[in-house]
Amino acid sequence: SYPGGRYLVWDGETGDDEFGGLIPQGQGFFVRTIADDPVLKIKRTAARDTVSSMFRSHAVVDQLTIELKQDDLIDKAYLKFTEDGLDSLDRLDAVKRKNGYFSLSTLSADSIKMSINSLSNTSCDRVIPVDVDDTAPGTYRLSFSGTTLQSEDLDFLLVDEFAKTNVDISENPIYNFEVTPDASSYGRKRFSIVMRLKGDVPAITFEGSKLISSFPEGNQWYLDGEPIPGATEATFQPMTSGEYTVGVSEAGCTRMSSPVTFAITDLSIPLAGIEVYPNPASSAVYIAHRPDLEIQYAILNSTGLLIVDGVLMINQEWIDIESLAPGAYLLVLSYQGLNIRKKLLVK
Repeated sequence: SYPGGRYLVWDGETGDDEFGGLIPQGQGFFVRTIADDPVLKIKRTAARDTVSSMFRSHAVVDQLTIELKQDDLIDKAYLKFTEDGLDSLDRLDAVKRKNGYFSLSTLSADSIKMSINSLSNTSCDRVIPVDVDDTAPGTYRLSFSGTTLQSEDLDFLLVDEFAKTNVDISENPIYNFEVTPDASSYGRKRFSIVMRLKGDVPAITFEGSKLISSFPEGNQWYLDGEPIPGATEATFQPMTSGEYTVGVSEAGCTRMSSPVTFAITDLSIPLAGIEVYPNPASSAVYIAHRPDLEIQYAILNSTGLLIVDGVLMINQEWIDIESLAPGAYLLVLSYQGLNIRKKLLVK
C-alpha cells in the first residue's frame, strides 16, 4: 500500500503496467485533454468482465523507464521518444500529479514536471532534469530500463550534482543514493540524464594566444554562452576576456566543448619595453620598442580573423593600417616567447 495514494499513468503505449488502461469499478481517474471544453463519453463496449483477462498489444515504443524506490514504495517516470514529440509540453505528455509520499518526474524544456515526457526522437545531445520530490532523509534507489538504452548511437549518463558523480546507466542501470537534510540532496537540481552522441567531443587547446578546436570543420565559437558572429574556423583569436566554448555541428546536431577561460592582459607596456600609440589610430600605429628587438605582429578583427601580420624589423616603429575599416581590432605582439595583446581602435 502507498501512504496517501499513488497516481498511475497510461497513454495507450507507455506507462504503469499496474494500470494499463483498465480502471476498476469505483476507481477515480483523470483524463488529460487538449480541448477547451472537453466532454468524456464512455461507451458500454468499454466495460470489461472483471473475471476475464484483458489482452492488449501495441508496438514496441522507444522509451526509458525510471523507477525511484525506497523499501516497498516506488514511483515511476517515463521518457518516450517519437517523431511527433516536443521537448516542451505537448498533447502527448502526461503531467505529474504528486503522490502521498515521494514523487518522481522529469522536467520538460519549459520546466513542467512530467510522468510521461514525450520527446522528439532526435539523436542530438540533450540534458533532461530529473526531479525527486518529497523525499525524506534516507536511502533510495534509482533504476533504469527500456529499449532506448540499447541505442547504438547514444550514451546515457546519470549526473548526480550532489555526489559529484556520473554513471553510465546503460552499463549500470541501478544507482543507490542518500537523501540528507541538505536541500541540494533532493529536488530538481540534483539529478539529470545526459543523452550524448557516441564519439569524440570537441576540445579546445591553446597555441600561443590562439584557441584551437580539435575539429577541423563545422565549428562555431561562443563567448560566455553566446555565439560569436563569423567565428567558424578551427582557430580563433580571442579579443576579450571571458569563458570560451566551441560547438561542432554534424548531421544536424551540435556538440559543445568544455569551457576554457581566457584573460586579456593589456600591458601598456613599459614593463615589456614597448609602447603602442596613437590609439585610436587612423593610418598608422606606432610601436615604440628597444632597437635591438625583432617583433612579430598580428592584427585580428572582432571575430578572430587575421587581417594583417608581419615582422617589425630592428629600428622599424610603425604598422600601416590605412586599409583597415573603422572598428575594434586586436593587436598581438610577440617577442622572446612573450605575447602582448592590446585592443586597437581604428577610426
